[in-house]
Amino acid sequence: MLPGSALEKLLCSFSPAGDKFALAGPDGRVRVFDTGTARLLVTLGGPVDFGKANGAPAANGHLVESHTCIAWVPTKEKGKKKQTVGSLGVVLGTAAGDVKLYDVQLGELKWRAVDAVQGGVRSLAFSSEQGLIATGNNGSFVSLNVADGEVKKRFEASKYAITSIAFAQDGKHVFGGGSSMQLWDMADQSRAAKYTGHPTEVRAVAFVPGQPHAVSAASGERQVAVWEVPPAKKSKKQHPAVTTLNLEDPATQLDATCVSEGETFNVAAVSEGGEAYVWLCHRESVAAGGGADGGAEGGRPGLACQLVMRVRVGEGAGKGSHAGRDEVILGIRLQAGPSGPSLLVARGTSAKPIFETLAVPPEAPAASADVIVSLRPIGGVLLPGGGDAKGPSSAAAAAAAQDKSTQQRPRQAPTSGPGVTVIGADNIGKPVVSREAAEAAAAAGGGASRKRSADDDDAAAAATRASAEEEEVPDLPEGEVPLGERVAELETRLLGGAAADEEAGPSAAAPMPAGSSKADSLSVLLTQAIRSNDRALLERCMATSNPTVIANTVARIVPMDAALFLKAAVDRLVSKPNRAVQLVPWIRAVLHHHTAYLMSAPGVQPALTSLFQAIDSRVKLHDPLLRLYGRLGLVLHHSRDKGQLPAEQQRPGPEVVLEDDLEEEPEAEDPFAPALGSDGEDASEDEDDDDDDEENEFDAMLADGPKGRDSDAEHDDDEDDSDLGSLLDEDDE
Repeated sequence: MLPGSALEKLLCSFSPAGDKFALAGPDGRVRVFDTGTARLLVTLGGPVDFGKANGAPAANGHLVESHTCIAWVPTKEKGKKKQTVGSLGVVLGTAAGDVKLYDVQLGELKWRAVDAVQGGVRSLAFSSEQGLIATGNNGSFVSLNVADGEVKKRFEASKYAITSIAFAQDGKHVFGGGSSMQLWDMADQSRAAKYTGHPTEVRAVAFVPGQPHAVSAASGERQVAVWEVPPAKKSKKQHPAVTTLNLEDPATQLDATCVSEGETFNVAAVSEGGEAYVWLCHRESVAAGGGADGGAEGGRPGLACQLVMRVRVGEGAGKGSHAGRDEVILGIRLQAGPSGPSLLVARGTSAKPIFETLAVPPEAPAASADVIVSLRPIGGVLLPGGGDAKGPSSAAAAAAAQDKSTQQRPRQAPTSGPGVTVIGADNIGKPVVSREAAEAAAAAGGGASRKRSADDDDAAAAATRASAEEEEVPDLPEGEVPLGERVAELETRLLGGAAADEEAGPSAAAPMPAGSSKADSLSVLLTQAIRSNDRALLERCMATSNPTVIANTVARIVPMDAALFLKAAVDRLVSKPNRAVQLVPWIRAVLHHHTAYLMSAPGVQPALTSLFQAIDSRVKLHDPLLRLYGRLGLVLHHSRDKGQLPAEQQRPGPEVVLEDDLEEEPEAEDPFAPALGSDGEDASEDEDDDDDDEENEFDAMLADGPKGRDSDAEHDDDEDDSDLGSLLDEDDE
C-alpha cells in the first residue's frame, strides 16, 4: 500500500483450533480461509451490510467501515430438529464504536451493537466465564451478550484509553492497557496490579498458557516486554518487566505457548516488516545479588531467552528493499504437539494467503545465520515470457538449495510458444519488458546455431502477419486502430524503459512519453501504482498535465485508492515545494471528486492537515512580499539619476529657446499703474489730499471724546457772543 508497510490496515486472527484464518482488509470485507486447503470459505461484510445498517445504498466504496480489531467467539445455533449446534463467529470492532458479529457458517451478519463503546472500539477479548469484553478510547470495559449483542454491564477501568487486552487462563482476570499495563479482576471490577508499561500505546497482548507470564508490544517499539502476571509480591508500586525481547521492526501480533509447564515456553511475534520471530524462554531462579539476561533482582525468578527462529519470505535481507511488492507473513499461531511446538504461518498476500507449518527448534542453533528461515515466494502474478522458460530462474535455483523439509521443488514454467506470457514463481522479481523488446533481444543474442530456427520463426511470423493483414476486420469504423496495434503501442510507450528504470532506481523515473493519454488506461496504471507501491510508475502517471485527463482519471479510481494517492502527493509536495505546478492539479482533482469519502475517513486527516499547513505557510508570505515589492519599486524610482538613463527614457526638452543680449534684466512694468503728466491727475491728487485732511480731523474728534467736544462748543459760543457784542456796538455808534 501507499504509504506504509504491507501489513497496514490488515487485521487477521486464527480460530482457537487453528483450522480457520480470518483476514479483514481496508475494503471493509472479512475473508475466512481454511488453513488446511488454503481455500476461501466465505466473505463477510462489506459496503452492502454497512449501507443496510444505516439505511443507505452502497456506492463505489464510499460506505466502507473502518475496522479496528477482530476476535473469534463460539456461537450456538439451532438445527433442523431444534438441536443446539456449535459454530464459530467473527467479532469486529469499528472506529465508530460499534461491535458486530458475523456467523461464519451462515455467512451473514448476526447482530450489531451500535455505539457500544463511545469513542471507538480498540480491542476485543472473549472468555467462557465473562463472555465478550470490548474496550476502547473511553477507558471502560463493556460486557456484551454473544447471543444477541445486548450490553450486560460496563464499568470504567481507566481514565485513559485502553488499546489492547487479553484474558488470563482462569477467565476472570484481564491484562492490558493503553501505555501503562494493568491487571483487572473482572468479578470484583477492580484493579489487581499495576505495571510500568510502555512509552507508547500498546498494540498486542498475549498470555502464556500454563505460565504466570504475559507478553505485550507497543507501536514504534522494537521489543517485546515479558511481565509476571500476577506478580509474586503484591505492592502498590508499579511492577517492572521481567525481560524484553528485541527485534528489528515493531511487533504487530503476539502469541505464546508452553513447552514444559512451569519451566519453558515459546513467544512468537510478527513485525511490521512482514517477518516472524520465535524465542525460547527458560524460567530460572537467580541468586541474591546476581543478574541474568532476564534482568531479575534479589532472588526473584528470572528468564533466560534466546532467539531460535526468524522466518521471512524471499531472500531480501534489507528492510524496505522491495517494500509493498514482496510477499510477507500475515499471521502466526504457536501450536503444542507431542513432538514439540510448531509454528503455523499464514503468508503471501491478502488476496491469496497460503499456510505452512514449521517445526520450532528446541534450542538456538550454534551459528547465527542458521536462525533465519527463508520461504520461497509463491508468485502468481503476470510476468512476461522472453526465452527464459526452459529453465528455473536464479531465485528459484536459490530457493531449491534451501532446506527440503520446508521447501518444494520448483516447477518448470509452462510454455507454449516463443512469445508466451509466463505465470508462476520461477520468474518472480524479473523486470517486465515489452514483447517487441524481448523479440529484439532474442534476435540480437542468437548465435550461428540458432540462425536457421530464427529464420524459420521469422518466416512463420511473416506468414501469420500477412494472413492477418489479408483478413478483413468486419464492422471496424473508419480511422479506428485495431486492438492489437493499440496494445503493442501501449507496451512500447509505457514499458520500453523498464530496464533503465530498474537500474537507475525510483528517483530516476522518466516522465510519461508524449502522446494521446487516455483517462481509462491511465486510471488503470494509477491504481496499479498505488496498490503495488510502484513509485516509478506513480511518477510517470503524475507527469500528465492535461486537466481533462487528470479529472477523468481521478474520477475513475475508487475512494480508498484516492486517499492513498492523496497521502503520497501531499508528502511529495511538502518535501519538494517546487513540484507544486505538477502536483496541485492532481490534489485538486482528488479533493473535488472524493470529498465525501475524505471527510469521513479518519486516516486522511493527517494528510489534509499537512496540506493545509503547507499552503497556509506559503500564502502568509504573499502580502508581505507584495508590500516589500512596492516599497522597493518606489525607492528605486526616486533614486534614479536622469543623466544615467537611456536616451529613449529621458524626457524631451523645449524646442525653442529665446536668448537676450541685455546685460541687466529690465524692471517689470505694472500694468495697473496710472499714466503720468496729465491735468486731471493733479486735480485728482488735490481732491485726494482734501479727503485725507477731513479724515484726519474726524479721527481727532473721535480721539478727544465728549469732553473735547464740549470745550470746543463752549469756545465756539464765546466766540459767537463776542462777535455778536461787537456787532451791536457798531450799530449803536
